[in-house]
Amino acid sequence: MYWRLKDVLPDHVVLAQVQLSRFIGINKGQRRAQWLPRINQKSIDFLICDRSFAIVTAIELDDSTHDRESAKKRDLQKNNALQSAGVPL
Repeated sequence: MYWRLKDVLPDHVVLAQVQLSRFIGINKGQRRAQWLPRINQKSIDFLICDRSFAIVTAIELDDSTHDRESAKKRDLQKNNALQSAGVPL
């Protein structure tokens, strides 16, 4: 999938398996202790950036393992964190 993305997005930077904590910041006034567990040790399959490394979108691949209730809960937390940060998924 990485190489396919690189082929169709030649003017973009494609990053694989990026932890949310590497690109989602915590605003001043937000409690770090509340936000960190929501994004800690969670990653996105692909992060697409422009050449200046501004985020364009995040891509998450869902297979049959995402049908389990525990996975659905993790996916919802991840989706909410991305939405709160203004990162399209």
